[in-house]
This record gives sequence, structure tokens and C-alpha cells, in this order.
Amino acid sequence: MEGTAVNLICSAEAPCPKQPPTLSWTNIPKSANIITQLQEKPDKTHLVFSSMTFIASYMDHKMNISCTATYPRNISYNTTVNSTVMLRVMFPPKETHIIIKPSASVTVGTNVTFTCKSKATPSNNMMYTWYKRGQKTPLAQEKKMSFTVTHNNTGWYFCTALNKFGNQSSDEIQLLITGPDGYTLVIACCLGGILAVLLFFCF
Repeated sequence: MEGTAVNLICSAEAPCPKQPPTLSWTNIPKSANIITQLQEKPDKTHLVFSSMTFIASYMDHKMNISCTATYPRNISYNTTVNSTVMLRVMFPPKETHIIIKPSASVTVGTNVTFTCKSKATPSNNMMYTWYKRGQKTPLAQEKKMSFTVTHNNTGWYFCTALNKFGNQSSDEIQLLITGPDGYTLVIACCLGGILAVLLFFCF
């Protein structure tokens, strides 16, 4: 689970304690702390022991962490052996955001599709809910929401992603309606109102 303290242990036999193998890690998490030491076992043989401790982050999900033991040899090359483990980190929705196609500025009659994107584990039973600012009732409960644009569709939208560990809402995104000339109608209306006021005062 995200936020859990994880401890990975790597060890390799050291048949020659004076020339023990070296242990190295790949894909080390940012919060990792590594301790490596040579240990003597009860039977008087030795091994090199390396312990890596870190706090699991959602960014570590599906990361392959490898430990490699390199044995020095009195020849032109060394002998290496390695072991790999893939982390599976469980976490609530992260980086939730909206994608609008074809764009967030469209003309009346355009078919638009809103997609709610989010990272989470598990993700196979994710639930998505769509909202519009000023309306308490959800617009839809699916990952994608499509409709044909009318003047009533202008406004701010956001989505919420949910899995068994929690939920997260996206930032709001504004859908604008443009005229045939490409200017936003909302701005045109504002400018029209300003011009009307100026003409009134001139009169």
C-alpha cells in the first residue's frame, strides 16, 4: 500500500571473505536507505547482506528493482548473478485530469467527448462521475461523456475518480462556444455590453 515501509533484502554467498562479492541495486526509489555488510553465518561461512528500506510511492508501481552480485575473478572478466522483483503498489486515484476532444473551444452543433484520466491501483473497477459547476446532480457516471454542443453547455466541468482506496477530483475545465469567425461568444457578448453602455453615455 502507498505509504508503507518496504524492506528488500539481497544476499550472496562469500566463499572468499577477503574478496567478497559486491552488491548493487538498480531502480532505487528516492526515499531508499541502503545498508550493506559482510556477515558470518553460524557454520562459519560468510555472505554479503544488503538491506534497502523505503516508503512505497505510487510512482514506484510496476517498477523492476534488481540486485546484482559481482564476484571478482583473477581473469579478464568478473562473474555476476542478479535477481529482480517487480513492485505492485496499491494507491487511490492520482493525477486526475480531463481531456476534451476535439477541443475546449467549439461551435454549436459540435460533438464533444470528455474523458476522465486517472492513475490508480487497482484500476479495473474504477468509477468516474461528471459534474458541472452550479449543478448538484451528476451529469454522468462513466469514464467518457459525449454530447452535441448547445448554448446551454457552456460552463465549467470536473470529474471524480474512485477506487477502493479513495477518490480524487480533477481541476475544473471550461467549455467555450465560439462563433463562425472563431471568436468566443462569451467575450463578444461582454464587448457588446460595454459598447452599449458607452453609446448610452454618449447619447
